[in-house]
Amino acid sequence: MDELSRFCCQNAVCTAYGKRGMGQRTVGRRYGTGKRLRLLDCCLCPARCSERRGTPLLPARLPAAKVESVLAPIAEGWGVRKPGRRVGVNREPVARYAVLAGAPAQALQDE
Repeated sequence: MDELSRFCCQNAVCTAYGKRGMGQRTVGRRYGTGKRLRLLDCCLCPARCSERRGTPLLPARLPAAKVESVLAPIAEGWGVRKPGRRVGVNREPVARYAVLAGAPAQALQDE
């Protein structure tokens, strides 16, 4: 199981908003196909969010491994058609995941 210390509270009014490693997250319940995704609770406020919130995987219908294998070539500067063909995905979801992954990557780079 992944450590919960890498997750932060996503509630903007919480005192722990955006702060990782404070031990404020607990697993409230699981959801999704096969109950494989965690719904995280904040111990400091009533906020609850998915472990995928704030990532390009939140709206993903593809398995995480497939999304990552599509995004890896795009990070190296490839277009959207060739990675889609290699993984067996249409170019439209590839472009959507590239846009979704670009915003957090830009924010991380600015940080």
